[in-house]
Amino acid sequence: MLQLARKTGLYAFGALAALCVTSTAAAAGPTLDGAYYGQLGHVRFTTDARGHVEGRYGLGGPCAFDAGRPVVDGALQGNVMVGSVTLCQTGPACEERTYPFLGFVEDDGAVVADVRLDPGCDSPGLQRKRLVLEVARPENGQSALGPDGKVALGSLHKRPAGKKAQQKQCDADFQRAVGLMPKNDFAGAVYYFEAALACGDAVVLYQGIGVAQLNRDVPNAAMAALEKARDLAAKTGQEDPQIHYNLACAYVRLGDKAAAIKSLQRAVALGFADPTQLATDRDLATLRDEPEFKKVVETAWSLKDRQRGKEGAR
Repeated sequence: MLQLARKTGLYAFGALAALCVTSTAAAAGPTLDGAYYGQLGHVRFTTDARGHVEGRYGLGGPCAFDAGRPVVDGALQGNVMVGSVTLCQTGPACEERTYPFLGFVEDDGAVVADVRLDPGCDSPGLQRKRLVLEVARPENGQSALGPDGKVALGSLHKRPAGKKAQQKQCDADFQRAVGLMPKNDFAGAVYYFEAALACGDAVVLYQGIGVAQLNRDVPNAAMAALEKARDLAAKTGQEDPQIHYNLACAYVRLGDKAAAIKSLQRAVALGFADPTQLATDRDLATLRDEPEFKKVVETAWSLKDRQRGKEGAR
């Protein structure tokens, strides 16, 4: 995995590797929790303390996702949910894709959202291009139990037997996660990065999880993953300024300015020389009046000037 990770790197994520994303935390309010069902299959919802909603696929439906994979992801404000849904599709050149939606939680608890698919595409997971997930209750013929009597939500997909086969699966999971990042399926990317950890810790995996969690606006999980990436990178001599930059973003969202500035200082010390980004990134806006942050920007300008000088001397 490490050899593969070094070849691919987080540059496969494009600009996401070193960019914060603006926080859109939901206000406290109603939550979605428990088993739901619909054309998409069984989905189990959980809502965290910040109002972030995650729906993991359990069983049934036409898309046959890996058990436990997040297929609905978003934020809940009152009875309004802003999020995304991952769908299998039919139609020429129509592949699995993650679509944004604006949905509502109805009085009976059902989640309903119109989903605008690409032209020429359709999804068997929708009811007339509408996502409908109802609360699973015995009285409506559905429950959290599948036909085998087990809870309708699996764990990470099954691992093959044998070390070589397991490594091959981990490599495939890693590549799947990287491929989902530019498709904005950040919840799915987290799922497959975490699956790849079955073959051992790797900096690029924790870094990938952290970047994906930032894009999902789950800063606690992002911080935990990026701290692991930072510590493992320092231990193995793979320090990357992008880890520290994204860690700073997580710290800012959690209100720890001192830790954020410390991470930015380390990022610049490791070669992060983009003062314009430091000065314009909205996630860093609360740091701009801090004297130590201004010093970080000045140091980044000096580093950039030195790099330009070296390039000009070639």
